[in-house]
Amino acid sequence: MFLYHKVPSGLKGAEILPLSYLKRVYLAKYQEEMKKYEGRDWLAKFPIPMLKCGWHECIQFSIVPPAVIKQEMEAVDLTFGGEFFEIDAAAIPKAHATVFLYENDIEVDKPWNDLEFVPFDPSYFTDYTWIGSDTRVHYSQCALHERTPMPWYRTPHVLVNVPVSIKGVRRFKV
Repeated sequence: MFLYHKVPSGLKGAEILPLSYLKRVYLAKYQEEMKKYEGRDWLAKFPIPMLKCGWHECIQFSIVPPAVIKQEMEAVDLTFGGEFFEIDAAAIPKAHATVFLYENDIEVDKPWNDLEFVPFDPSYFTDYTWIGSDTRVHYSQCALHERTPMPWYRTPHVLVNVPVSIKGVRRFKV
């Protein structure tokens, strides 16, 4: 089973770093990456169960292949693409990872239900490689109202709170 992560622009080094690490070693890059969280910076104050750290202290990986997201978005005339890493899930240290099922909307006062986090176990990943109806509705509404979609809205995420090596991993374009 594989995990997917969009290749960051201006990537430095041979690891994908959590934002908290990035802040310490590449401040300008950290500030650039934080722009995608504008209006959602409150996410940092809520701890992630199992990992005992904040959202910004983790790397977010997708279990859903980028080609599936592209297909679903293009079905409603939205565009999606880019370059991605495909990382073998076996390379992720289980003690530093969890799966966020993302079954409910994230809100300022209670961003998630602790039950939406399950242990990191790649043997279950085939159960999580789908796009659900909530995600399809989000894409349709964004297309209808000409809003920028969140491609991974309501799709399962793997959160990892340590750097992840990208040496020798597959890079591909969608």
